[in-house]
Amino acid sequence: MEMSYHFLAVCAGGWNSYEADQVRQVFQNIRQQFHRTALAPQMIQCGVIHWASSNYKESRECIAAGLNALSEAIGEQNPYLNIIYQKAQFYLPWALFFNGQWGEALTALHASIEVADKNGDSFPAQILRLDSLPRDGLS
Repeated sequence: MEMSYHFLAVCAGGWNSYEADQVRQVFQNIRQQFHRTALAPQMIQCGVIHWASSNYKESRECIAAGLNALSEAIGEQNPYLNIIYQKAQFYLPWALFFNGQWGEALTALHASIEVADKNGDSFPAQILRLDSLPRDGLS
């Protein structure tokens, strides 16, 4: 709960390095206490904070681990119904891209678009498509 508070403070209140550090610190503390499937949302939140802090390797690791744990926790249910899953689908391609893993980023981007299309969620699909438009003629 404390971690979600600090995460929301960063997201809603504007960037605050103290609050971002609090998210990372609280996550490290609770990581030792709970099974990873219980911490899937917090892993993804921590990944978003790492992404916003330009810690792309840590971001990718947290988001990917969070997605795996979330998939394990929900079993056969549609993961797209979970807002945390949707958030991870948006940030993972960016974390991979900025970490220099361009091929994986493109694969993740196309997978995210496919999932959004499959679930009839046109707005995220359109936003992700904007991210993957060719940049011909731009310097």
